Amino acid sequence: MKTLDEVIKALDNDCKKCGECPYVEEKHCRIEIGHDALHYLNEYLTTQTAYIKAMADIEDNPALDWDELKTMEGKPVWVEPACEWILISAVEEDRMYFIEKTCNEYSFYKEEMGKWQAYRKERE
Repeated sequence: MKTLDEVIKALDNDCKKCGECPYVEEKHCRIEIGHDALHYLNEYLTTQTAYIKAMADIEDNPALDWDELKTMEGKPVWVEPACEWILISAVEEDRMYFIEKTCNEYSFYKEEMGKWQAYRKERE
């Protein structure tokens, strides 16, 4: 398997300058170029598909801001980087209290947002 740069160079050369082609040693260079190009196209497709799904998840489940969190007292939110559900038990002007699944109580300060984010839905 040639590198992506080598595949591009071979396709750009279009067999006009076989001496400069990375596949010059290959018996069936056009077939090998096709196989390698297909590999990179599939890799690109997989990456793009994952990116599009991630962007859709972000757009469909944006991080909640402080004002939105203040309206969610008594409701669960998904918190990252902890990657767990918490129940917002009380919200003050600059502090939010919550209960995690082990029934421990904690609090976050508004100024700490950025170190953590809350969401309406679980994120993958």
